Amino acid sequence: MQTVWVVEQSDASRSVAMELMGDFAVRRFASLATLARMKVLDKKNSPDIIVVTNTFEQEELLSNVAVHYSAADIFLMPDVKLSSGIKLRFKILSLPFCPLDFVRFVHSTCSNEPKTASRIIHGDLELDIVNQKLTVQSSNEVFSLTRKETKVLWTFFASPGACIDREVLLQQVWDGVRVADRSIDTQVCRIRKIIGNYGMTITSIYGQGYILG
Repeated sequence: MQTVWVVEQSDASRSVAMELMGDFAVRRFASLATLARMKVLDKKNSPDIIVVTNTFEQEELLSNVAVHYSAADIFLMPDVKLSSGIKLRFKILSLPFCPLDFVRFVHSTCSNEPKTASRIIHGDLELDIVNQKLTVQSSNEVFSLTRKETKVLWTFFASPGACIDREVLLQQVWDGVRVADRSIDTQVCRIRKIIGNYGMTITSIYGQGYILG
């Protein structure tokens, strides 16, 4: 089950939208500060999606949340008050707020996984894109991945030996939305640690990108 964490403004229509997300685990937070503290209190738990309906102009705190939860897609309601530079780093919901439309939008976004194949194999590793699992074929050891880890690994497995630049990763993993370089590095580092024990490396090429070897 995917999880949605919501920094929720006091708005009855938005509460209705959250109640309609029957196949999502939804958690509500009164402020960004509360959400940021969760990373310290519960390191094992991480959301797939964060919806911010009210930032109270706390731009620095929002940036910190984005770093802490780099694996999550962060959506901002169009009426949040932030500088244009900060807004460019996140996904802005442009649709007029309607509970049912909002739920449909989130569902369609979560289903936007690579569709060229459901599985891809590289060496001894098989990546299940739909179920977000990485299987070591020789031992049947299985790793559970986040949505972004799955997308990053799929991008590398689909082009072994090719130099994957940051722009490609932004398109494949973050749908072209600009994120901090640290967010990209964090995802690549996680994948590097997972596959490192199975004879695979991801090499950083300064000024160019990454190569799976």
